[in-house]
Amino acid sequence: MHGIEVDITPQPGDDATVSIKGSLEFDHASHHRWPRTLLQPGVMGYLAYASSLLECNHGVMSMHFDIKSGVLAINGRDVDFSGGHGYVEKDWGLNFPQNWIWTQSHFTSTQPTSSLFLSVAGVPLMGLTMPGFICGFLHEGTLHTFATYKFDTISILKLSAEFASVVITGSGERLEVNLTRPPLHHDEGHHHATLYAPSVATKQMEKYVVETLAGASASVAFWWTSAAGAVREFRGASNVTGLEIMGDLSALRGMFP
Repeated sequence: MHGIEVDITPQPGDDATVSIKGSLEFDHASHHRWPRTLLQPGVMGYLAYASSLLECNHGVMSMHFDIKSGVLAINGRDVDFSGGHGYVEKDWGLNFPQNWIWTQSHFTSTQPTSSLFLSVAGVPLMGLTMPGFICGFLHEGTLHTFATYKFDTISILKLSAEFASVVITGSGERLEVNLTRPPLHHDEGHHHATLYAPSVATKQMEKYVVETLAGASASVAFWWTSAAGAVREFRGASNVTGLEIMGDLSALRGMFP
């Protein structure tokens, strides 16, 4: 990915009110991609080979990249993204999970390329709901990945509409993640946005996913073993965070005790 060009204008009958126009140039060499192997050809691991059977599919195009230059006019106001950082993912399919936690965050104030992606969900599969999670933590140029299909483990310690605390372990590594966002019932449109997503019930795109982009924060504590055999530790916090906490949270926590 070398960049993007955007020209979005609300049309008559839309419920959108924001117009965005402009272009951004990415530093192609700075992309940190999810590793691909024959058995794990992407973020969903070997399940990618059964994508046609899954109601919801996920892909991470870039965990982190630098923005060389570019300006986007948002409702006519120019915003300069030069020197910024980015992350790109995608979803496709017929349905979203019944309940989930999703977050993405950059920790550029403490580590220029540190980036977190986490998805924990009750995954719809042929009429059943299966517990699953995927996580990537990019730190010092190395992407540490965790997932159900790798037999890693995750525990949800605390969970509410505004807070989530999880612990992930795998391959001699441990990652603790705490996520917070402003209350949903006290919002003036500055913190949360309601997004469209597919609905298997109506077979249409429905507006029901509440995502927080302003006011959300993430903190991490990460322990891993270096190539020299020493146990290392990183702690960081970021308010450059996107966060979704959706669905029956009691049922979700019960899947990941």
